[in-house]
Amino acid sequence: MSLRITLAAFASLPGAPWPAPLAAIALPWLSEPHSSSEEAAQALVDGLRLAFALRVFLILATALHEWAHVAADWLMMLRPKSAFKGQGSKPGAHAANNLLFNVSLAMWAQCLCPITPWPLAAQPCVHLPPRGGRGEHHAASHDVTLRLAGALFSLLLALAASLFPPFLGPKDHPVCLAAAWMVASGAAATDVLGLGSQAQDTYLCGNFGMLVVALLEGNVDVAGILRAMAATTAARGGQSGGIVTVLPDGSAVRERHVPTKRSDIAQGLVSGFMRKMQARGMARLWAREWKASCSFFLGHTRFATSSAPTVGESHPHRFSLPQRVSIWRRGAEGWVRRDEMHEVYVTHNGDFDYWPLFGVQRTHKEVGAWLREVLQLKGAVTGCDSVKVAGIIELLRTQGVWLFSMRLGFQQTAAPSFDTTLKGGEGLLSPALLRQCASIADSVFTDFVAKGGDISGRGDIASLSTLITDGLSACRGLATLFPPPNVGGSSSLGEFVRSSVVNFVQNDLFSALSHFLSDAHGSFGISTCCTLDRDTVCIASRGQAMSVSFNPQAGTVLWGSESAAQNVEVVRK
Repeated sequence: MSLRITLAAFASLPGAPWPAPLAAIALPWLSEPHSSSEEAAQALVDGLRLAFALRVFLILATALHEWAHVAADWLMMLRPKSAFKGQGSKPGAHAANNLLFNVSLAMWAQCLCPITPWPLAAQPCVHLPPRGGRGEHHAASHDVTLRLAGALFSLLLALAASLFPPFLGPKDHPVCLAAAWMVASGAAATDVLGLGSQAQDTYLCGNFGMLVVALLEGNVDVAGILRAMAATTAARGGQSGGIVTVLPDGSAVRERHVPTKRSDIAQGLVSGFMRKMQARGMARLWAREWKASCSFFLGHTRFATSSAPTVGESHPHRFSLPQRVSIWRRGAEGWVRRDEMHEVYVTHNGDFDYWPLFGVQRTHKEVGAWLREVLQLKGAVTGCDSVKVAGIIELLRTQGVWLFSMRLGFQQTAAPSFDTTLKGGEGLLSPALLRQCASIADSVFTDFVAKGGDISGRGDIASLSTLITDGLSACRGLATLFPPPNVGGSSSLGEFVRSSVVNFVQNDLFSALSHFLSDAHGSFGISTCCTLDRDTVCIASRGQAMSVSFNPQAGTVLWGSESAAQNVEVVRK
């Protein structure tokens, strides 16, 4: 019996190769003498039953271990709602996954089968959304407590199985005991010693990038520098890569590349990017006569963790397709309105877990579904979490664009519930009505600046808000969205306009990224750019490495997840 259990236990370890499970059943059966065919058949059935019972007890012990994490979280009173419920009585997107401990039914079925290996990808866990506002130190101690609670419970379960009399009978109790100690040992290795995280840290995504000041003498070997940086960064994971830049005309050039088995990702990526640049006729981009202040390049190499290593899942990411918008800029000659192409790109190293919507921490999948409705995306949202980061930056970067400012202003002041937004119920600001509101605001602002109006002070913003509110008051479609307080209105038209004006004035790319990170849960090394901001790139880091180096003589700035990637010679020729 002990030999059978020992072999079955080793064969049930995650990642054990086939035919180890079959051999664990066959070897004891072959080594034992059998007096008759009936006895041999019964011995084989007993071996299969023992291996199956071990798998059942392993799954039960694992489930109890994960439930210990949930119970500890509940006892700490950090969250009034169950981790298995979303808003109201409907399960959230993370709830359904937690019920199966984030392992598919098909994979659980494979775990139960006694003659197949335990899949290495079957790593049961529960995702407990964090509760904001308690501070990073409190969050860290909370996470440690939750991990230790699972390990302690599994240890107590194994001790109880060892000390108490065999309550399952002489055949099943040794199997139950083995399963309990296997889970307790695994809990000690992962939750206490953190051994399970090493494999995840071996392969990581990586950012790299460069900004070149264009008004200095000579040119910079952009292709060579990007190639060297991509090659070093790819040591973190090189299943795919990408580069993007914004051209002086406000358009973007993006190249994403998935290398073949033995090809050089850095060479293939940069060569493809430079071919696209040459096709756009931008050989003059770094020449002396180019009058723009700078050019920048955002790069990324990826080891696929949240989705497959395909071109569509590779960075740099954008959420929406390019669109032409009207943007106001203030220059030496005053306010000027132009029609320009709008695209937002993001490279992200880390994990985007949750972002608050309507007072509830939402998973990135829930955020993606909500953004799809708010940003009016026609196609499907890709699975990569970083795509949703790009969508949030796109939503929040509104400066100078009335269409975007009023879209965000409505979400800030009068948006219906999360479920209503997804289902398309009443109370939504339709695209046609949004364009009408933006057109009215644009017309009012044109008259405002023509008469010498300014928006540098609070009084100026208040005056402009009043004028736009008066202009929108005649819009019939807004009457149902902003009814008077005496007929049940919860927010006023004035609040909507004031938020929109503030968005128009203040929400540049830097503010958008800062707002996102202030509320987001996860780890982030981010670089982002927008085609409306041709001389701006924003870089941020929280929980992920990001270093920046400056070369005043060459007029360049290099950044990236790997500091070694910036150890490249940069000269002007």
